[in-house]
Amino acid sequence: MYTTAKKIRAVLIPAERRALNRHLLLGILISLLDILSLAIIVWLVNITASHHIVVINGYFVSAWVNNNLLAVALITLALFGIKNLIGYLITQAQYNYSYKVAGRLSNTKLIQYLHSDYFNYVDTDSSVYMYQIGQQPVEFSQYLLSGLQQIIVQAALIVLAVIAILIYDTKLFLLISIFIVPPVLIIAYLIRRQLKSIRSTTRINSEKSLQYLKESLSAYIESHIYNKHTFFSGRYIKYQHQLNTNLANLQSIQMLPSRLFEVFAIAGIFIIMLINSREHGNTANLIAVGIFMAAAYKIIPGLVKIISYSGQMKAFDHVLNNMMPEEVSTPHQTNHNIKAIQHISFSRIQFSYKDRVVFNNLNFELSKGNFAGISGFSGRGKTTLINMLLGFINPAYGEICINTLPVDMPILAAYRKRVSYVKQSVLLLHDTILKNIVLTDGDYDAARLNNALQLTGLNDLITQYPDGISQLITENGNNLSGGQRQRIMLARALYKDFDLLILDEPFNELDDASERKILTHLKQLAEQGKMILFITHNQQSLNFCNKIITLDEA
Repeated sequence: MYTTAKKIRAVLIPAERRALNRHLLLGILISLLDILSLAIIVWLVNITASHHIVVINGYFVSAWVNNNLLAVALITLALFGIKNLIGYLITQAQYNYSYKVAGRLSNTKLIQYLHSDYFNYVDTDSSVYMYQIGQQPVEFSQYLLSGLQQIIVQAALIVLAVIAILIYDTKLFLLISIFIVPPVLIIAYLIRRQLKSIRSTTRINSEKSLQYLKESLSAYIESHIYNKHTFFSGRYIKYQHQLNTNLANLQSIQMLPSRLFEVFAIAGIFIIMLINSREHGNTANLIAVGIFMAAAYKIIPGLVKIISYSGQMKAFDHVLNNMMPEEVSTPHQTNHNIKAIQHISFSRIQFSYKDRVVFNNLNFELSKGNFAGISGFSGRGKTTLINMLLGFINPAYGEICINTLPVDMPILAAYRKRVSYVKQSVLLLHDTILKNIVLTDGDYDAARLNNALQLTGLNDLITQYPDGISQLITENGNNLSGGQRQRIMLARALYKDFDLLILDEPFNELDDASERKILTHLKQLAEQGKMILFITHNQQSLNFCNKIITLDEA
């Protein structure tokens, strides 16, 4: 348990560790108040049952208590209600803290994914990342962090309760109480109704957060090319935060019955006291009942919680390994002096992947104004070439130069801000056409947007919708044709201010006339000084290019 506790604290950032200490102190404080308040109840029971005279500073406290028993009961119930309200708020704050930590960990894990090694992205199933990002932080907070808090607080509560009972009577046995069963059933029914509403909103937020998480995981390349790590993580964390808040409320409300349970238990004690004061019952039995309340409602539930949380922590101990802090590499943020791309060269490039030679001696050059087509059989490394150029893959041998200067992966990553890219696989958000093109929730450049719409022919599509550019695209663009999806992808690339445009089979869903029209526009962009790298299997489309790069002999 000690090792687990150390690992849990290691996962937390300094501010969270300090907050954990505060919550532990508050939990122990409310436990101390619980014991003191029950001790006061036993003291009052003793006064009314034994009829002993109690004098404090010359004032006959026992006489006043016996003569004003109803007032004492009401005052005590009010004080217990206030104490338990404070206890509930402390519990709520503890769970809010735990799920706030979960939100921070989820965001951190998503950022780590977006900045992780390219081959991790290729070789690892997305469901693994979905679990690590969406579920494991919640499991850490719910079963490990909250469990640790509860174990420490409950242990302190038990120690205090045992000390108090030992001071009073070491031979006391537990008794059975039936005073509080009916009100507890009523409270449980009312709380179940409230929990039903919370579970409903939790389900909705869970679905939305999962939707945006899937889109963020699919946007690995786009997040680098368009430098939109914050955009993708922000969309996800918004709904994940709402989900975590709901889960925090769910957990805190589930703790409420124990607090209200105690209030009704106190009411039961005063019922016994009232009966005893009128019928002069057995004093020893009455005091025993009072002490039993203190033991039964504090020690036994505390032990049950400790055993339960210990089992949960053991079951989810594996979560800790993935939650430990990791250094996030952010090469795109390095302070390289990035200038406009004028020239690119690949010299003597060699690369193998899983014992298969992809490039043995790749050489080519690109300059401003080049509309370069790449030809080659399937599997000859066209996508690998692109990933090298973007800094996702490092060649085993050879040299890549930009503007005649040799560059490594961090510098290539920094140059992504000057590159736009249309992947062969389509990425569309379940959002508006506008959001899919500009990839921002903030302001956008209307002139560049209109130019992108004009070049791709999307204006005709937009006029067909009542909502225009605000038309909603369903998941994976299922309400669009293949050609419409490709036009939106191309518009996204053209909206960005770029020096190099990379096109990987961007027109295979378009008809020949539409493809030729767009290629004519792209040729004009190249003539204006842009650099275009065009991958296609359509030999006729290569006729628009002024340079051909052949990979069959590379």
